[in-house]
Amino acid sequence: IQALFVDCDLVEDGALCSAGVVYREKKGLVEMLAYDSGGLPEARYVPTTTLTSSLSSFNISEMLAGLEKVLRVASPTMMPLFDMQLFQVKKNTGIDLRASLLDNFGGGIVSMASIPEQADAAELMAQPEQVVIMAIKDSESLSAALEALKDLVPMVKPMLKEQDYEGYTIYSFSDASGVESSEQISYTITRDKLIVCVGRVGYLQTVLTRLDSNNSGLWEAEDSEILFERIAKPHPVSRSYMDLSQYTETVLETLAETLLFDGILGDLDFASLPSDLEAELRLVSELNEEPDGFFVRMLLVDQDASPKR
Repeated sequence: IQALFVDCDLVEDGALCSAGVVYREKKGLVEMLAYDSGGLPEARYVPTTTLTSSLSSFNISEMLAGLEKVLRVASPTMMPLFDMQLFQVKKNTGIDLRASLLDNFGGGIVSMASIPEQADAAELMAQPEQVVIMAIKDSESLSAALEALKDLVPMVKPMLKEQDYEGYTIYSFSDASGVESSEQISYTITRDKLIVCVGRVGYLQTVLTRLDSNNSGLWEAEDSEILFERIAKPHPVSRSYMDLSQYTETVLETLAETLLFDGILGDLDFASLPSDLEAELRLVSELNEEPDGFFVRMLLVDQDASPKR
């Protein structure tokens, strides 16, 4: 790595920052930052009410290959042991985990997170519900690999609950009580995607419904397009969006309820409060990869004060 830089400026409706890392050669740990050149994945299924979302051409299989290179240099004895484990699994199950799992990811990741309904400030800060959608090359071999891994760890199968939803099979890890948790992990495999959810299985079901509807969402909304036009460069490898106003709204509501319960705000006339306490803050970013480094631009604005088309 040759250099790191950060530059921030105030703009009329917020702040604009640029940052980057410059290197002579993409080797070592930097090689694990593996992005495909085919463009960002389409994600019409991301709801406009989403708290945060990101699009990336990141390739997990290429990242794992880069990690393997680093580990083979750092610990020459560890990777042969790993290779032996893969060979043993293939011998016992007939499944090649390297081809079916490690090398089975394509270039494309979409993530989104939402605030659960009726969430208070503590729950919000702890864990919004999240879904990650990863591109895969061969869904059948991935399914077979995951089933083989379940067989290798017998204690896992009793924890899995299986259900069908609109033609998809959803697998959910339940706790001992069987009660659905905000931190429950579920997953499903489509023809070309592995979808993992942390949160209510209903959130995953909502995403699956939108996946088949082809309706436009957050990334196609005019307000989103206007924000990204201000930081856009050709051929980005990643974009992210965050609606910060959802955090402030939930925190303020919970604080007001707590103070009212304690009698502190008993005489407060809420109608007298200013109507603009909750700014419509948005934070967006875009990342580009160049032959000599990675460069990111970030924009924090009050959307109500931003220019419109």
